Amino acid sequence: MLTLRKRKILFWTSIVIFFLLAGPVLIYSLGYRLGAGFSFEKTGGIFIKSSQVGAEIYVDGKLKKNTSYLSESALIKDITPGIHDVAVKLSGFWDWEKKLEVMSEHVASRNVLLVPKDA
Repeated sequence: MLTLRKRKILFWTSIVIFFLLAGPVLIYSLGYRLGAGFSFEKTGGIFIKSSQVGAEIYVDGKLKKNTSYLSESALIKDITPGIHDVAVKLSGFWDWEKKLEVMSEHVASRNVLLVPKDA
């Protein structure tokens, strides 16, 4: 059973935890990420509209997303500002590769035409 003393301790502990976590959660929700040198930087995004469904999108060599089987497009959020290597791959098609500059608070958009290997 919770006594009055235990309830007060639980209440004040919850208040302290709330205020300790409110700052980092607010910063994260506004789009800031911890960058190089432990500095905060605002992120951007990349929007890819592919000519084929199910294509894999790689950013800097890491698989980030697949294009939707309904809309042939994908939005990749929380990309740090700078120049990134973007590749779109699908089996049976030539790979599409490009260097895209991502700026903070902006979305870099590209239409991708995937060409079949066997025409």
